[in-house]
Amino acid sequence: MWLNRLPKKLDEKLEKVCLGKRPNGEIILGWGILVIEGIHKRRISRLAAAMAALAMVISLAYSAGKKDVSSGFATGALVVACWTVFITALYFEFQGS
Repeated sequence: MWLNRLPKKLDEKLEKVCLGKRPNGEIILGWGILVIEGIHKRRISRLAAAMAALAMVISLAYSAGKKDVSSGFATGALVVACWTVFITALYFEFQGS
């Protein structure tokens, strides 16, 4: 998303462009673009709660349909385990970059 919005160099280098002075006399160079990257913790926690609820619904539905409690909750545990592996892989991917 940000690659299309980043400014492109037209004339001088960004280091040489003076945009003005601060009240203390310090020269302002370049543009003030702040890009914050990282994991959206609130979104991840909401998705984790939704996945836990989905796993519970799957477990209950499978248990009721097959009349076998252990295989129903094993299926739900598999859903939660897959979600945990996916989120852990994403977390370490973002930490490495």
